Formats: sequence, structure tokens, C-alpha cells
Amino acid sequence: MIMDALNDIWDAFRQYSSQALLYGVIAVTIYTIFAVLRNIYCKIRKKKCQPVRKLVFHIFFVALFGIYLSYVIALTLSGREPGSRFGSINLVVFSTLIRNDGLDLSGVENILLFFPMGILVPVIWRGFRRWWNLVLGAFVASTTIECLQYVTLRGYLEIDDIILNIAGAWIGYSFFFLFFATYCAIRHRLRKDDAPVNRISLIFIQLLTIIFMLFVIFGFSGQQGMASGNTSLKVTQKIIELADQIGLIRVDEIRQPALAMEWEGYVRKAAHFTEYAFLALSIAVFLYCRKLRWIGTFLLTELLVIIVAVVDEWNQTQVYGRKGALMDIGIDGSGALGMLAIMSVVLAIGRLIEKRKGH
Repeated sequence: MIMDALNDIWDAFRQYSSQALLYGVIAVTIYTIFAVLRNIYCKIRKKKCQPVRKLVFHIFFVALFGIYLSYVIALTLSGREPGSRFGSINLVVFSTLIRNDGLDLSGVENILLFFPMGILVPVIWRGFRRWWNLVLGAFVASTTIECLQYVTLRGYLEIDDIILNIAGAWIGYSFFFLFFATYCAIRHRLRKDDAPVNRISLIFIQLLTIIFMLFVIFGFSGQQGMASGNTSLKVTQKIIELADQIGLIRVDEIRQPALAMEWEGYVRKAAHFTEYAFLALSIAVFLYCRKLRWIGTFLLTELLVIIVAVVDEWNQTQVYGRKGALMDIGIDGSGALGMLAIMSVVLAIGRLIEKRKGH
């Protein structure tokens, strides 16, 4: 279901990619002019200016938000002909969420549509780092879109769409909170003289991240042989299409399926490596934020990842059309080691920066 929803969103993004990039460039241009003029004004008034590092950071995320907003507008409003849908109002909660004894595909798409909003908006505007402000903003944005769809006969005004859009923004905000609060916790630990920020909410959401990664790993390993092969083949085809679009490779549409068959095995191994790298990241961050020494975090994380990898391979032997492989355990452990090595470098750089600041 999620793969189908992502496939639909990917097809729609390809359709409106030119418009999205155009509006992204416009957003960057407007914000850059505004930021430069604001810094000039602050210098004239002898006030504190925005550092170049933060300015570049904001410009990057404003560009992403401009592309995202353009895509949302194109998908819900400008990409549809006015009068193409006879307007109707459906205020019955969850009346369209479940269809044919299962979760409706459009429901998943509505959740995914507002997921980036929950991440990008709090990053750009500090006021939305309070969850109630973000929920209110998502409600206003979704309601506005639904009303415009109804008025222009480009869609239907449905309460389910608003609820699912808010849910998507909330899930995205959870990811933002995870990274932001974890960053604050590690920063305070590196400085050593600041108050700790490890709260119950941070513990809870970091545990949810570990559980989510376990769900992903065992969810994929629980697929039957043919279904698993089809999934990895679809992902490989999307990678080839994207690589062809951005010019990394040149493959015509006729050769793409054959190339996908050749690359499918490598993509599957890369998926193993990536899954366990993110599992290691989730576990290591959780342990380190609980004030465990880094060497202890490193060793315990690698041990836990190897245990999960062994159980995962054993689980695959119980599934029709699948089998375990010792090499996969090695790949999984290598993914964890690679991520832990990256974390070691990042923490070392962080300590060096804080030491130079005098902390």
C-alpha cells in the first residue's frame, strides 16, 4: 500500500517537476534578497546580523519548501481543470478512509502529502516548533485547499482529507522533533556544563524510532520470495529512472527493465546495508543520549545489531521462497559499523568545535 502511494506521488512529481523547480528558484531568490537587505539594515543599525552559515542553511530549506509547496498546489489545484469535478461536501469522519475492506490508497497519499510540511516548516520558522502551532497551521492549510477545491470544482471538500493531512504533518513533526531534540541533547552533553535535555518525550520518540526500524526490517524479511523480489525490482527501476533523469546514466526505456534485473541483487544488498545502518544510528543515539560512554555505546550497538541480523536471517528461513544467508549478516554488521564510524567522526568534530569555543 505504501509502495503504491509512493509510486503515485513519484509519478505526479515527475509530471510537475519543472513547475516545482521554477517556484523553488523564485522562493530562493525572494528569500535571499530579503535576508541580504535585513543583514544590511542590521549592520547600519549596529545590531546582530544573521551568520552566513545560518543564512545558507535557511536558503536551502526555503528552496525545498518552495518546491514542496509548488508540488502541493499543482497536485491539488492548478494541475486540475476548473469544473472537472462536481463539488460536494462530505463531513462524515472516516467515511472514505476504509474502502474494499482495507486502507484506501488516497488516504495514505493524503498522509504522505503533508509529511514534508511537518519537517520543513519548524526548521524554517521557530514559532512552529511548538506542536500545537504546527497542527493549527496544517489545519488552516488543508482546510484552505479543500475549500478552494470545492469552490473551483477542482475537487471535493472532505473532512477525512483534512484529518489525514494533519496526521501527516504530525508524523513529519515527530521526525523533526527527534532530530532537533537529539541534537540539543548531544550538544549539551558535549558542552558538559549545560543542563541535560533528555526528557520523557525524547526517550519515547527515540524508542519509537528503534521500533520503527525493527518493523521495517522484519516487515521486508517477512515478505514471500516473489513479493520481495517484485518490491526490490520496482525500487531498482525507480533508481534507474531517476539516474537517467539527472544524467548519471543514459538508458532508454526499452533497456531499463533488463538493466533493473541486472542491478536488483546489488540494490537488495544496498538495502540491507542501509536498513541496518539506520538501525545502528537509532540505537546508538538512544544509548549515547542516556549518558553511556561512546566506546560502550559503540560496542553495545554493534552487538545488538548483530543479534537482530541473526534473528532476521532465521526469520527468513521460515518464510516461503526465502532463505537465510551468512553473507547478509556480514553486510548488516558492516552497515552498522559504517554508520558508527560516521558518528564517531561527527562527535569528534563536535568536541573539537566545543573545545575551541571554550566549553
